[in-house]
Amino acid sequence: MADLERLFAENGLIRPSDREANLVHLVQAIYSACGVQGLTLAQPARQLMDQIGSAQNVVFILIDGLGMNLMNHLPADSFLMSHLRGQLNATCPSTTAAALTTVTTGLYASQHGVTGWFTYLPQHSLTAMMLPFSERGTNQPLLSRGIRPEDLLPPPLLPKMTYRPLTLVPTYIANTP
Repeated sequence: MADLERLFAENGLIRPSDREANLVHLVQAIYSACGVQGLTLAQPARQLMDQIGSAQNVVFILIDGLGMNLMNHLPADSFLMSHLRGQLNATCPSTTAAALTTVTTGLYASQHGVTGWFTYLPQHSLTAMMLPFSERGTNQPLLSRGIRPEDLLPPPLLPKMTYRPLTLVPTYIANTP
């Protein structure tokens, strides 16, 4: 435990916090700006809403794996660096499956339950790949086993938006639950 505390103290690891802007705050701010009602917004989310402002269109692009460690290697006059407005922390854990589920639900991984590519479902005695919503090893769709997304996950926020968003995702997870 002392080594872990040392890594946090030396900034080798970033301690998850609701007080610093992170992906949860950003997607909650976007959903709120797009008409989703009833979200309780922490201060960082309210600040991000102020940055977004009112807009006719909102474009949100998530580039998997693009962190400040890579951004800091870009030239200052590059498109991304010259338009940088601030820094956000990733989800914790910082996995694609956790992040995409956060984008869908507006919740932390500890709330939505998807912490990685594989998720063990003890009530069904199987391990699932949550993004394609299939069983690990067999790739059998969970729907064919009678397991529905709403049985496992909080409801998505996209349908609560006041307009229909265009969502683009990789083909291997497109049109899956």
